Formats: sequence, C-alpha cells, structure tokens
Amino acid sequence: MRSSEPAPPPGSDAAAMLVSASGMDAMDMPAPTSGNDARVMPVLTSGIKSTAMQAPASGMDAMDMPAPTSGNDARVMPVLTSGIKSTAMQAPASGFDSAAMPAPAASASRTEGAVAGWIFNIQRYSLHDGEGIRTLVFLKGCPLRCAWCSNPESQEPLPEITFDSAKCLGNDCGFCLERCPTQSLGIDAGGIVRPAAQACGQCRQCVAACPTHALHYFGERMTATQVMDSVEADSLFYARSRGGVTLSGGEPLMQADFALLLLREAKKRHIDTTLETCGYGPWPALRALAGYCDGIYFDIKSLNDAKHRQFTRRSNRRILANLSNLRRQFPQVPIHVRTPLVPGFNDSREDIARIIDFIAPLPGVSYEILPYHRLGSDKYRLLGRPYPPGDLRLPTETAETLIAHARRRLGRRYGPPGP
Repeated sequence: MRSSEPAPPPGSDAAAMLVSASGMDAMDMPAPTSGNDARVMPVLTSGIKSTAMQAPASGMDAMDMPAPTSGNDARVMPVLTSGIKSTAMQAPASGFDSAAMPAPAASASRTEGAVAGWIFNIQRYSLHDGEGIRTLVFLKGCPLRCAWCSNPESQEPLPEITFDSAKCLGNDCGFCLERCPTQSLGIDAGGIVRPAAQACGQCRQCVAACPTHALHYFGERMTATQVMDSVEADSLFYARSRGGVTLSGGEPLMQADFALLLLREAKKRHIDTTLETCGYGPWPALRALAGYCDGIYFDIKSLNDAKHRQFTRRSNRRILANLSNLRRQFPQVPIHVRTPLVPGFNDSREDIARIIDFIAPLPGVSYEILPYHRLGSDKYRLLGRPYPPGDLRLPTETAETLIAHARRRLGRRYGPPGP
C-alpha cells in the first residue's frame, strides 16, 4: 500500500492506544475443539504453534480466550495460524462497558481534534470500499487473527518496524547499528542485520539512517485534525463522485474513541463516511460509530462457529449479534456484507448458502464475495513471519460458481452499493 507521510509522532505512548476489548461475554467462549466436524476441510499448516492470545488488561477473561489445540480431533488439520505472534492487546485508557458510550460534551469540541490515534496508512483514490472516490484511513490493531490476512501489519495495536534483508547492505553499511540506542540490532553470520523486536524502543532512528530503505515503520501517531486535514485535501473528488472517507484497518473498533472523533470531524466538514468492520467489538462502541456513518461495510466470514474460531481465533457469535443489532437500530444506514472466499475454510456452496440465509431477511443489506488473493504475502516476509496459507490457491471456477450462486439467490442485492 502507498501511504501518505503523516507528521512524525511525538512518541509511542501505549497508554493512549484505545483498544476497546472489554465487555466480552459468554457468546465468545471458545467451543471445545475435540470432536470437530470432519467436514471442516484440512488446510496446509502442520507444525502450528497454539499459543493463545493474551488477555488485555481491560478485563477480558478466559471466556474469550481461544481453546487450546492440543486436544483437536485428528481429522481436522491445524488451521492457518502458524507463526502468528500473540502480543497482548493494550487496554483502553477509558474502556467500554455495557452502558452506551456518551457523546463528548459540547465544551470538548475545541480540543477533541487534538486527540491522537495510531494510523498505518492513508490510501487515496480508492474505488472499492464505499461509494465514489474515497480516501481510506487504516487504523492499527485487530482483535482477529485471520489466517489469510492480507494486512498483517495492521494486527498489532502499536507500531512495528519491518525489515527487508534483500535490501540490507550489512557489514558494508552499519548506519542503523550506530544509531540504535537500545542495541536491538545485530549482524548475523551472513553479514546481514537482524532486528530483535523485544528490545526495540520504537525510536525509528534506524529507519531514518537506513540508506536503502531496508527498514520500514508501520504506524504513525496522528491527531484527528491531522487525519481529516489529509482526507479533506481530496474533497473536490468526493463532491463529484459522491465519495468520502472510509475508516478501515485493522479494526476501527480497536480504537473506537479515536474512530468516533474522526467520524464526528468528517461530519463537521460535510464528508461522507463509511465504516469497514469485522464486527467484533462491544456493541455500545459500534452503535456510537454507526450514528455517524452514511454506510457500513461488514465482514461475515462463516456461520460455522467452530471453523470461525479456528481460522480467526474468535467466535462469530458477537459478530452476528452486532450485525442484527445494526440493522434493527439503524434501518436507514446501508449495510454491505462481504465474505472473503478462502480455500479450505468457506469455499463450499453450503458455507455461502448459510451466510445468505442469515442476511436475506435483513432489509437494506447487500452482499458480495471477495475471492482469496495472495497480494499481502510478501508483508509476512518483511515482518519476519511465515505466510500461513503457503502455496494455497483458490480455483477460479470455484469462485465463479459460488458468486453465480449468490447472484441467483440475491438478485439486485448482490454486489457493492452504488448510484
């Protein structure tokens, strides 16, 4: 992705990262994996580490933790989750609870634009994430760990430094080693720099010193005003195409307070707003954001809860409940449901039919299938992680058959919304 160049952040203040993961309940309790249905198609991932995601300090308990995989039925091969780091998510400074999120007081309107969040990309001229020409704002952090994720740099809530060994000059350079104050860089036996993420202080001095751009930084600390000033620069295109801004990620609900400020600021500037969400988060937070949205793009990956847990490390129950609540409480907001079609996970007619059965009774909800692609595979190399799907491919005929099935079932409700 080609991001704009935001102003340098003042520092990596983890306490300011608003990760809204509190308020989880028994809906998210992982089901035992022993005895899983043998119909779950095996996926190419032997040797997977089954480390559970650590609970955030905001109060997530064992109900929301992934079930251990040691007792999995031998008929079900481990899912695409090898090599995924389970860094603990940071607790929000304010925290969400079961009560509705209150609107900021009127007196706060003069200062809320100075509130900052973590952004890892601002992408202009997008035509696939809402109506018209749009600017996409990608927020850091995601509660899911989808095995096929094309934006692995979005998953961790705080910034990450990536390293491209193919560009590194190693012993012939050494500028990054000289600039690193924590000595978290070293030279391996092949004469190539090797970062040690555990010791990194995220000062980015090594990134600035690297003459070949072998080191890159994902995550910029930006205020709501900075983000919206960048978005508003393309307002002429929005006016002519009925476009606007789309908040994406990662998952915007992981920085729900900051996302709310962005949407409020967009409305003040008369910019159309769309939210892209995986749907996994506290309902009060999602409800607050939906009140400032002109449209919502909502992922439904599978109706099979056991497979959903295996492939994303989270239950689908909260997601499905949030979609139903959105439709009931915001009947005027267009909702576009999208399903990433992933081989071995949800690429059967039964999988797609169950999703269509769920959304068909919901008025004003359109649907679209997004075939699996490998465009993000190289990012895993830069992050020092294996690419979980390996050489997995989705047959073209499979995608075409299932898309045709969805078109027949939904008619004009199939496809992205538009004029």
